[in-house]
Amino acid sequence: MCDKVVDMNLLDKKLAIFDMDGLLIDSEKYYAIGWARGIAEEGYNINQEIIDRFAGRSAAENTATLLKFVKDSEVVKRIRARREAYFDYMVEIGEIKPMPYAIEILKFLKQNNFKIALASSTYDKRAKKILEVNKIESYFDYCVFGNMVEKLKPFPDIYQNVLKHFELCADEAFAMEDSTAGILAASNAGISVAVITKRIDLVEFMDKMKIIGVYDNFKNFCKERFSKDL
Repeated sequence: MCDKVVDMNLLDKKLAIFDMDGLLIDSEKYYAIGWARGIAEEGYNINQEIIDRFAGRSAAENTATLLKFVKDSEVVKRIRARREAYFDYMVEIGEIKPMPYAIEILKFLKQNNFKIALASSTYDKRAKKILEVNKIESYFDYCVFGNMVEKLKPFPDIYQNVLKHFELCADEAFAMEDSTAGILAASNAGISVAVITKRIDLVEFMDKMKIIGVYDNFKNFCKERFSKDL
């Protein structure tokens, strides 16, 4: 658990907002494999720890990191294209699946009359395909994708779009995120955030965040915040 948390009864909320990659869908490891493959196929070698830090960061940030190593924007474009092709293939063959207890938490929220939204920086074509392949698109009352807003996470645009759609205030919703950029985006929109991850270090950004708590998985989150065992 995180020391600095927001104490609240989530059953009083009206809207639950999910991130997708790494939170709802177990996709980050496939992005990492795609990056590593693309880099190797272009004849470069980048430490895996650096590649792992691409998760949850913007395309601009990752491009800047790659440029430090390859020194050629055209090579970066080819690496990204190789990663995209690999990831899309893994989606197509059904390898990109929901995280543990993701379906269960969606069902629980529906049963308890929450509105459910998706707020993902992933562009709509890929994101919709992931939802469709995993047969979970019907759980969402509204989805916002990266190509629908001007600025991506950590800017609050995606979350502000969701609130505007439902005509709700920030304190009527809660978000679930797994990356620093996502947590900051929700916090910057005034929305409290449940952090569902085993890997994130929040200390540097704590003063800017509205964190409900940090949980290993949806099961532990639901048990602690809703007194419900999924």
